[in-house]
Amino acid sequence: MIGRIDAQTKVTAGGWRSHLANYERRYFAVDGGSGARLLVHLTALSDRLHRVASPRHAEILLVFEPVSAKLAPSVLELYRAMPRPRRVLVVGAVGLEHFPGAELVRMEELIPGTERVLANHGSVNEIERCMLSVPLTLDDAPAEPKLGAKAISLPEKQDREIATEFIVLSLGPLQAFIAGPLRLLLVCDGEQVVSVQIEAGYASRNIAYAMTQAPASEGALLASLLDPLAPVAGRVAYISVLEQLQRFEPDPIVVQQREAALALERAQNHLCWLVRFATVVANDRVTFAASNLYDELNEMAVNILTSVTSEAEPGPAERLVK
Repeated sequence: MIGRIDAQTKVTAGGWRSHLANYERRYFAVDGGSGARLLVHLTALSDRLHRVASPRHAEILLVFEPVSAKLAPSVLELYRAMPRPRRVLVVGAVGLEHFPGAELVRMEELIPGTERVLANHGSVNEIERCMLSVPLTLDDAPAEPKLGAKAISLPEKQDREIATEFIVLSLGPLQAFIAGPLRLLLVCDGEQVVSVQIEAGYASRNIAYAMTQAPASEGALLASLLDPLAPVAGRVAYISVLEQLQRFEPDPIVVQQREAALALERAQNHLCWLVRFATVVANDRVTFAASNLYDELNEMAVNILTSVTSEAEPGPAERLVK
């Protein structure tokens, strides 16, 4: 429901229309592999932005890059399901040049008219501003997406008193409870799930190959992208490997600080899931409480990492990736 307009708002030929257009937006989010943490902040940022569980109720399709060639047809299918007017806003947290050899797609080429905003972990306000100001259009959708057929082998049928047939249910690749794109193929016999087949690769960025081609100074950045929900864990693992190769023993205080940062990150991961669950069940109270606690833990983690670099003398490996 659109809220009451201020009586002092100047109603002109285009004034009231622009006011209503910028008042609130409903969006459906697609995380290609880098937006899990940004979505947590965005969920509780503004009451003018409403995340919906179906693209049929959305005005904006919010896409976090990178988008793999395997995920692209599903993104097109979501866009075609949206009512018009609509618009696509892509968040480029990391440039595509960081993933050499990966089969990635630029959203501007996939859907013409896509708006782009460059973002990092601290620029959620910029994403909000763009979502509220991006103009909606009545443009026709691109060509029909080509979704490849998937063959799945069924188990042998067992004789039962009540005859039933196997049913294959496809969940994904974009589900509200999953942090990233993933497809689950469920083979059901009546109400019983007989087997599950996991189809991954929708968020493939070929990071392993990129790390072999990139200089050591960029290795920590790529390591932090291995798991969008655990960037600290990836970075610490990379630095620890370099320290072992150089036979360098870090200061015990630094080790304790790293362990504390990892513990906070694990707690944040649980809160990420809680925010996602509370959003799906439309429990605003739990959503805001979990999001606020997430922000507090994030501030503590930043202070810990800052103290590691300021109070302790970094070793050779840390100097290399700092």
